Amino acid sequence: LISAGETEKAAETLEKAKEIIVLTEKDSGTNLAEYYFILGNLHAGKKVETNDFNAFREQKTSNLTEAIRSYQKGLRALGVDAERLSGSVTSLENALSLTQSLDLLKIIADTYTQIADIYSDTRHPKRKESIYQAIDFYKITSNIIQQARKEIYSDENKIQLSELEEATFHKIVQTAYKAYEMDGKPEVAGFAFENAERMKASSVFDRLSDQLAKESSLIPDSLTNLERTLNYSITSYTEKLYNLRRSENTDNHEINETDSILFQLKRQRDELSQYLERNYSDYYELKYAGNSIHHEEVQQNIRSNEVLIEYVLNETEPVPELYAFVFSSGSKGFHKMNIDSAFIQSIETTFRFMSNPAYLFTRNEDSKNFCAAAHHLYQKLIQPFESEIQNKKITIIPDGKLSYIPFDALLTKMPDTTGQIQFNQLPYLIRTNTVNYAYSANLLFKFNRKNRKAKNRIIAFAPEYQSDTVVFENEKLILVPLPGVQKEVDIISKEINTRLFRGDDATEQNFRNYSQNHDILHLAMHAFINDSLPAFSRFAFAQNREDMPDNDGWLNTADIYNL
Repeated sequence: LISAGETEKAAETLEKAKEIIVLTEKDSGTNLAEYYFILGNLHAGKKVETNDFNAFREQKTSNLTEAIRSYQKGLRALGVDAERLSGSVTSLENALSLTQSLDLLKIIADTYTQIADIYSDTRHPKRKESIYQAIDFYKITSNIIQQARKEIYSDENKIQLSELEEATFHKIVQTAYKAYEMDGKPEVAGFAFENAERMKASSVFDRLSDQLAKESSLIPDSLTNLERTLNYSITSYTEKLYNLRRSENTDNHEINETDSILFQLKRQRDELSQYLERNYSDYYELKYAGNSIHHEEVQQNIRSNEVLIEYVLNETEPVPELYAFVFSSGSKGFHKMNIDSAFIQSIETTFRFMSNPAYLFTRNEDSKNFCAAAHHLYQKLIQPFESEIQNKKITIIPDGKLSYIPFDALLTKMPDTTGQIQFNQLPYLIRTNTVNYAYSANLLFKFNRKNRKAKNRIIAFAPEYQSDTVVFENEKLILVPLPGVQKEVDIISKEINTRLFRGDDATEQNFRNYSQNHDILHLAMHAFINDSLPAFSRFAFAQNREDMPDNDGWLNTADIYNL
């Protein structure tokens, strides 16, 4: 009814629902919280019918403010006092539902952002006040999500948190940039950057943090097993308590018993954390004491001949948005570039052209389209920072669809496309700048600063394909030979001590057996991306036609995660 604009009917239906809810949840409860959530949406969605701009602005602000009051009542129904929260809060231990609480906190922040947007003049005090109120609630939401990730055991719950974080992430960067435009405060840019980092490769970073923490300390397995068991038990009993409280047949004795067990488990975990902090400080620091790298740390780690550019691509808005954090040894910046649907089209054109397996049959028209798209991307992604990157190495941290394109192949100038295009003559970015890539600044710098256990340097795999026909996502593909990869690994072997598996020896089994003992893995082979199920994207090792699951010639993302 609300989405259809029938607010009066929606209000009547809500009032009837509340009469039923308060029979079992007079002052608190998840259903009562849901009622206030929907009531807030009703206030926020009310139409304002006036042609007077000032009257519209005043009434719309009033409606949105009333919506915020309803969301705050929803939080109180869950046992959370929104007025006492601050950006330093990291947990909601007494909340009846963590997920509902986070949803309400986020929508309060979103609503403050809507109020700010009503006042387009950046000098208007109401705009500034509302933006910073939004940022305060985004900080709370982000901090609680991060703390919850450390304490949650099951992958399912971690995925739910990641989805909520993704919904929050773009709003944080968007709102922080509005604040940065007003007063240029570096701490606002830092807040946006840290949340961009939290989103990127977060699950990978959690796993690496855990592994590195174990490698860098002498913590007994018994303590890490106890830690894992406590986290799992707390997750299980929290879910059980939530379901008991929602049950139609309320059993107060079982609720109290479960609540007591949960209290004891949390106390044991707190005691264990304190013990780890006192006796295994390296482990505690790596795993719990704030893994996210600060933007000041990034600048300190940048060498004088380097520039790091981290992008944020937001396609959730009607008009896509592109942000960039740029770091050099002498400066750092937070930028927004104007893009539109043509930019997204250029990404897709470049990706399709460069991933086309039938490259030997490329049409000249397709080549022209690639040149136009690759230069367009350069103009938007790199050209704004030409002065910063001159004679510098560039490290790119992409986001979203930008992860699919090779920045090395972007064209610094638009070539002459009136005749046959000579690809070996095109002005690629790689001709002027060395380009490296990273998943995130955390992964790039956080682990490089730690003294890891000594390992062998490089292991390289270079299978030889015999135009094998394979089926991938119900499509027949040919593993065509890759010219140059054997020479590629030979050159690497001459420069750096390398353990090399080539041809029929470049098997999945050898990768499984030896990869963990090397710091750098060089895979000169075909790879296939599964966009719908990323866990089943895969590398094509030597095709030995074996039926063994661990040596069938295909290594997917899920396999790598479980090595």
